[in-house]
Amino acid sequence: MQCNQCSSTCGTCSGPGPQECITCNATFPFYFQPNSSCLADCPTGYMQNNRLAIPYKRCEQCHPTCETCSRSGADNCLSCMPAFPYLFPPNNTCSDHCPPNYYINSSTNTCEKCLDPFCSQCDPLDPYKCLQCLHGSLKYLFNNTCIHDCPHGFFGNNNTQTCDLCDSTCDTCADTAAFCTKCNGTFYLYQNQCLTECPAGFYKNFSNNECTPCIINCLECMDGTH
Repeated sequence: MQCNQCSSTCGTCSGPGPQECITCNATFPFYFQPNSSCLADCPTGYMQNNRLAIPYKRCEQCHPTCETCSRSGADNCLSCMPAFPYLFPPNNTCSDHCPPNYYINSSTNTCEKCLDPFCSQCDPLDPYKCLQCLHGSLKYLFNNTCIHDCPHGFFGNNNTQTCDLCDSTCDTCADTAAFCTKCNGTFYLYQNQCLTECPAGFYKNFSNNECTPCIINCLECMDGTH
């Protein structure tokens, strides 16, 4: 019975070909089970299992989202597959997007934390600059900062979580731009609208810029009593 030489990549083999290896040698130490070959390095999507000695070192498959990994499992990625390009360092997972309060660092393809804890999204070129506030944070976006109370003349829009400008007739407003709570200049508050003239039965109250009711039975009055 004749003994034939194994491929130069194999330590032991079942035949002469490079894909008939059983164990590997020091030059090609990593056994690649999908085609029974021995490799000098593992291909994309596989990791080198160096925990075993030659000839038992192996290429073990990474999680499908990982291009390279430290071991099997979704939370052991070192770099990412093109379909899941962004590495999230806090748990070493790969995804096609970054979670809230993180932005994409395009130079490293990693998710990095925004520098304002209330940002849902921030500017990759300036992580202090918020683009959107975290849902449920009770914060509103104003001048790229998430704040609790909107400044004078603005109201907190709960749909967009932004500070939006009140109507020009309003000094202050709530819920919508036209729902005035106080009026500007020569306008007078009546049923949350700011009017230039008060309706019948009301007079212009200059002290608070409101339409105040006349006394009973007065259609027009100068103040609450005349």
